Amino acid sequence: MKNQTKKSVKKEVLSQTALRPEGGKISPEDIMFSFAPLIEEYFCGKAVCRGGVIICFAPGGQNFRIAASEVK
Repeated sequence: MKNQTKKSVKKEVLSQTALRPEGGKISPEDIMFSFAPLIEEYFCGKAVCRGGVIICFAPGGQNFRIAASEVK
């Protein structure tokens, strides 16, 4: 995952949204890939996306699993 600033992440997320067709569905993966760079920047750790899940490796040795799923 590339190192990004908040400004570049915002531009990238907006560009991904612009490519989605009107009324198109957002997947859990779309959400997680958008959040991963923000988590890395905010917590100064490493965030790895695996489908609808982010695995976050914090500097203090803690690891977290953050998941997204559609609520119907």
